[in-house]
Amino acid sequence: MKIRNGFVSNSSTTSFCIYGITVETNKINDIITDLINNGKINVKYLTDLKGGWICSTLEHIFKEYDMEKLEVHSGPYEDVIYIGRSWKTVSNTETGQDFKNDTEDKINSIFSKLNPVYSTHEVAWRDG
Repeated sequence: MKIRNGFVSNSSTTSFCIYGITVETNKINDIITDLINNGKINVKYLTDLKGGWICSTLEHIFKEYDMEKLEVHSGPYEDVIYIGRSWKTVSNTETGQDFKNDTEDKINSIFSKLNPVYSTHEVAWRDG
């Protein structure tokens, strides 16, 4: 007979540590609609913004605008989206301030209308 010593679970765990902002999910639609109306994003990259596709849509936008270092995470209750850059992506030639400035410049290019407040977000939760 085998005995397992340790944690056993059928649930999944999500965690991340980024420098960036939080945006309420209900504000994302307005931001993306503004970007489309102002010709700032290519509509062909958009996916359905309902049903959890917000993160995917933002990832397409970031890729098109050379912001691939930015990450998008939904919160445990999906009412908040976390947008930022992981601290593990700081390069050897980049200072902490360079990292923050680069992250803020990229995020502000899309979300400046929200007057974003920047900080480090360390988030972890377990589903199930």
